Amino acid sequence: MTRRRFAATGLLALACASQPPPPPLPPCAAGTAGVPLAFELRAPNGQQAFLQGSVHFAREREAGLGSRAQQALAEADVLVGELDMENVSQEKVAREVFEMGQLPEGRTLRDVLSPETWSLLEQRAQESNIPLDPLLGMKPWVLAMTFIGPALGQLGMTREQGVELQVYAARRPKATRGLEKISDQLALFDNMSYPAQDRMLRDMLEPADPGALDLESMFAAWRCGDAAGLESVLDGMQSADPELLPFYEATIFQRNASMAKGVQTVVAESQRAFIVVGALHLVGARGIPALLEQQGFQVEQVRAAAPPEATAPPAAP
Repeated sequence: MTRRRFAATGLLALACASQPPPPPLPPCAAGTAGVPLAFELRAPNGQQAFLQGSVHFAREREAGLGSRAQQALAEADVLVGELDMENVSQEKVAREVFEMGQLPEGRTLRDVLSPETWSLLEQRAQESNIPLDPLLGMKPWVLAMTFIGPALGQLGMTREQGVELQVYAARRPKATRGLEKISDQLALFDNMSYPAQDRMLRDMLEPADPGALDLESMFAAWRCGDAAGLESVLDGMQSADPELLPFYEATIFQRNASMAKGVQTVVAESQRAFIVVGALHLVGARGIPALLEQQGFQVEQVRAAAPPEATAPPAAP
């Protein structure tokens, strides 16, 4: 398990320095949708909505939406995110983290972290020039969030290039709402046991080389609408580290059930909603599309007008 694998599901990040323009993206493989993961929804009463999968962080120009998504966004009467980004500021997030993330009086990180994790934390803090003294009274999950930014920055990924902020900056409806509150999201981490938080933090701090492709594979599957490939990445993340199963249960699957109910409410109250949530919430039998199908929704994955052509194999020497 590596820090990049955990960062793929992170909610917060520090600002990262800009990077050189990325190389051209490879073509999508034959059999994939050929466009970023998205679904057209039709409720039992006929109301329609567009459900767009998101990557929260990306490199410059790598997280663009397909033409059908752009049209659906422009025609929507309400934009719905995991959070209502119109009403979420960095100052509010920082205040919520500080209020929720403090250890009980008289305890410090040294008291709740394993010796292995504490040693790694000291080492990474020194390498990243992050002072530890102001953070000693905070819970381990807060430290994990603090180190997401540097981890993603090494890959040239920023929150500004992620799908949500691009969607909010595009031609879109004025009306906005969220499926969750920031306090709800942070509580998922805060409710984890200290041993689970310790493992989550250690995952962020461990060397990244062995699993560097996890985030790349996830991004490639999202970009090409490869739902099966994305589900395989999620399955691999869970099987690779059973200690983090409570983390995935809380941050992915429990939220899927809650957000699916929120989507039903949104669709019932709007004419044509555009809904954007993290791509990992849209795959598998416990994903939001599958849960909506169980409630009588018609769910159709968006595909490119023409399927991607198979890449010809290299000629024999």
